[in-house]
Amino acid sequence: MRKIGRLEAKIDALLDVADMESREFAAAVEYAMDSGKIQTRDEIDLSKCTIGIDSFILRNSLGVTIASISKRVLKEKSENAAAAKAKDDFNAGG
Repeated sequence: MRKIGRLEAKIDALLDVADMESREFAAAVEYAMDSGKIQTRDEIDLSKCTIGIDSFILRNSLGVTIASISKRVLKEKSENAAAAKAKDDFNAGG
């Protein structure tokens, strides 16, 4: 019984990482569209895309890299959006 509990915990941890990566990957695709690197999501073949140490590599159906999105840039964009929301919330309350 104890082994099953540990296995379930490991599976849950892996699912949490996969969920986090899928959200980050979706943000990378959105950023690529916003910045004009791609026009639509259809240009990307998800089975050929990869997540590197410091970037998301978006590839087309031929495996050709069409965009490389830095994780640092996405983090900064997210932090800036959070700061802007906090500022708006503060101004709305005051």
